[in-house]
Amino acid sequence: MEPKSYPPTDSAEQDSKTVLESLIDSRLVKTDIRTRDTTPNIDGTIELVNENIKPIGKFDIQLRSIPKGQTSFSCETSLASYSKVSTLPVLLICVDSENKCAYWKHINPYMPELKDKETQKSFTIHFSKASDSIDQSGIYRHKWIEIAIYYQKCIEQYPIVHSELARKLDLEGVEPAERELFQRFIDTINNLLDNDFIVVKELIFPGVWKLGVGIISSDQYHIQYQIYRIPYKEPSPLVCKLNRGILFTDQWSPNAISETITSKETLIDPLKAGKDFVLERVRKVVEAKALPIYGHHLSVDVLFSFVDLYHPALGISPGLDHYSVQDLSLH
Repeated sequence: MEPKSYPPTDSAEQDSKTVLESLIDSRLVKTDIRTRDTTPNIDGTIELVNENIKPIGKFDIQLRSIPKGQTSFSCETSLASYSKVSTLPVLLICVDSENKCAYWKHINPYMPELKDKETQKSFTIHFSKASDSIDQSGIYRHKWIEIAIYYQKCIEQYPIVHSELARKLDLEGVEPAERELFQRFIDTINNLLDNDFIVVKELIFPGVWKLGVGIISSDQYHIQYQIYRIPYKEPSPLVCKLNRGILFTDQWSPNAISETITSKETLIDPLKAGKDFVLERVRKVVEAKALPIYGHHLSVDVLFSFVDLYHPALGISPGLDHYSVQDLSLH
């Protein structure tokens, strides 16, 4: 009978811990690293302190050994998964004990190395000696402080952001029937601008993908809402809830087009209200003589409309994205 032996990696783990603790600034970086335990995912914590030895940030860490001269490590995706549930940022620290050097990476589920989170079992991390080393320069500590501050801000602002998103996107205080009215209202506006008045849209709303509506208030008799631009590449809901300010909504922004307080009866027929909004702008464009009398956009609109109406007589298929001038000329 023989007693159970230490695991084969025991010496490497001890050496890695010793090397790491010799490289860090122990005055400003406090380690609590465990070895010879079976705790999954992490091997302990690292806490950052300021000159007055007061804590300013804390990390979960996983400590691993790498062969001499190696600057890469095959990391299990389970560590990235753990980083999603940990309330602390997670650091992977790899130590080359023979060369007395160590490297680090901030592990998170959004790393570019994670190509397929569903099936991928591991991913390879490559370390840069210039930016990922733990050495006497102290650059690593400044980067860790930045990560810690970012996490602290995220935790601090989460209730505010969550409440704001819930209020905006869940349309708190807006009855389902009223939500449908506003949806039909803004849908009518966008359909008219995208299909019937393309040239007008390009003239008065250049670079705009859609128009959105923000509901400010709604009672038995009146409604208040804001129409705003949604430029291409910018995320924004088509219908949201906004706060009321003293004169204007608190969310007044450069993308806001108009803010209206009107009788609730005006939205009883959302299709008519949407048409009125668009036609009022068309009228202003026409009165200002801003529509081109000739030009590429108007010519294309006229030709496409003509083909849509008279395609049976022309013998041309309707609904195409483009037509050749030669085909149209023959007819």
